[in-house]
Amino acid sequence: MTAVFDATGLGPAGVAAVMAVVLLSGVLRGLTGFGFAIVATPLLSTLMAPRTAVATCVLLQLAIGLLDAPAA
Repeated sequence: MTAVFDATGLGPAGVAAVMAVVLLSGVLRGLTGFGFAIVATPLLSTLMAPRTAVATCVLLQLAIGLLDAPAA
């Protein structure tokens, strides 16, 4: 777990907050079918650098899209 803290530069509370933001954004996307990045990017930008927040959202959306592609 120490590697996660070293890689992100966040403490345990920061990592928990990032996980909560991703969970909230994922629930929104599950209910509406869109809106993950609309919610996640501004909230993650308060916890980390904006460049990192945008890159994180793009990579998460890419992973979600790759998982949803076979069903589509």
